[in-house]
Amino acid sequence: MKFPYIMGFQKCGMTSLIKYYRKQYGQSASIHATEDITSPDCVEKFLRFEKTHFPVVIIRDKIDALWSMYEFFGYNKSMTLEEFLSINKPHVWYINENPIFRIDYDFHIEKIKKYNPTILKLEEMSDDFPQENKTKNKTNLDESTISIINKALDNYNRELYL
Repeated sequence: MKFPYIMGFQKCGMTSLIKYYRKQYGQSASIHATEDITSPDCVEKFLRFEKTHFPVVIIRDKIDALWSMYEFFGYNKSMTLEEFLSINKPHVWYINENPIFRIDYDFHIEKIKKYNPTILKLEEMSDDFPQENKTKNKTNLDESTISIINKALDNYNRELYL
């Protein structure tokens, strides 16, 4: 029997998925997770478990993921949403801290495609799926905020962050 090896994106349900699989497979099951699929060594880490595990990726609606990052990590206290969405800062763990780059699902999933990952969408998980690390007192998204995020997504150029 192979067990899940979870590769996630920030604020997309990875911690919840770990808890969900522990319930499905049992607490002592050999379930592993990479800290973040955007890290340069995530494939290398998975390959150590390839014979006994299958890759699982969980994604989420990009607008919800970005808004959750902005609020959960406190960026909303130190910068505007526009400033947050335009961060361009190289990072040793994630290549770049730009939040849109961090949820560039196609780019990051491409590096593990040959291992046939199971790709799950947070919004499609069952009602009994746990909601861990939920942002407390999260501000509701309004049309203006959605418009700002959509504009940033439309203007995103991956090459700027590599």
